[in-house]
Amino acid sequence: MPHGHLERLAFVDMPVMAQPLLAWLRSQGVDARLGSDDAGGLHPSLAFVHGTWLMVPEAQLERAKALHQEYEHSMTLIDDTFPSEEDDD
Repeated sequence: MPHGHLERLAFVDMPVMAQPLLAWLRSQGVDARLGSDDAGGLHPSLAFVHGTWLMVPEAQLERAKALHQEYEHSMTLIDDTFPSEEDDD
């Protein structure tokens, strides 16, 4: 469903790396799409050379940014709350 002008949310080197985030954003109601400079689909291999942009409608950009940040945080295995080796048991 069209939502007007699309804005760039995140850059990924390979389209396959964006699929989990793309699916999650869509499950949260964001009309996310992948966009790449692949000559309109004539040369799909260019997406692997030049990378891919995760695109969202301008009206959903702020929500998508917050969801993207939440997603990236969830992908961090070790953060400030993870016990260090120096902590006593």
